[in-house]
Amino acid sequence: MLELYQFKEIRKYWKGSAPTVCIGPLSEICALIDRDELKMLFGGYVVYEGEGQAEFIGVWGGRNAARLRRTLRERGSTLHLLNSLPRESRVKVRAVFDSSRSAQLA
Repeated sequence: MLELYQFKEIRKYWKGSAPTVCIGPLSEICALIDRDELKMLFGGYVVYEGEGQAEFIGVWGGRNAARLRRTLRERGSTLHLLNSLPRESRVKVRAVFDSSRSAQLA
């Protein structure tokens, strides 16, 4: 069972509504969707580091979170959704974007 964490990313310097973030263990998610495919499918990804240097990867935005969950289920994963951050976690890589996708949008 793949544990996914979904929460609102709250930072005191942000204005407007806090984005939804959905992350799971990097090794388990990347076994089903590699980083290049995450960039292609979702326009990018975010990496968090947790307790004991555990790494988590995922996406931001409510629609992307729902698409990530659906994609993981379609690829055979059973999900357990937790509405919190992993213990002692922090952002490691704010975001990796697909530069070719932004060029297509221009």
